[in-house]
Amino acid sequence: MQVKCGVCGAEFEARRSTAKYCSDRCRQRRKRGSEPGPVGLVGSVTAELKAAGRLDSFDGQLAVELARQLTAQGASGISSLSKELRTVMATALDGASVKSAPADADDEVSKAREARERKARQAAG
Repeated sequence: MQVKCGVCGAEFEARRSTAKYCSDRCRQRRKRGSEPGPVGLVGSVTAELKAAGRLDSFDGQLAVELARQLTAQGASGISSLSKELRTVMATALDGASVKSAPADADDEVSKAREARERKARQAAG
């Protein structure tokens, strides 16, 4: 029987139906409480939300939970869950500040703004 390791996420051949870990190393990691970050879909959703600064938002947490449910063994309704995850991720990332290149000092908008401000200062006094 193929089982997914509860620590590293690797697939392994379980000797017993209750097996949870692929190796003694993973068993010890779980016991000591030091486990690597989430892998697969959950890891990528978490990383994307963290990069956008939206991991701690309601929609961000909902997206992570949907990803967990989607990757759970025996998850039913994969199609509807994946559709919902797509929708929630779009909502969570909507309006997230995207890091872009700094504005060019010679762009027309900045020049027009400075000219308008200069004109307003001259008119005021």
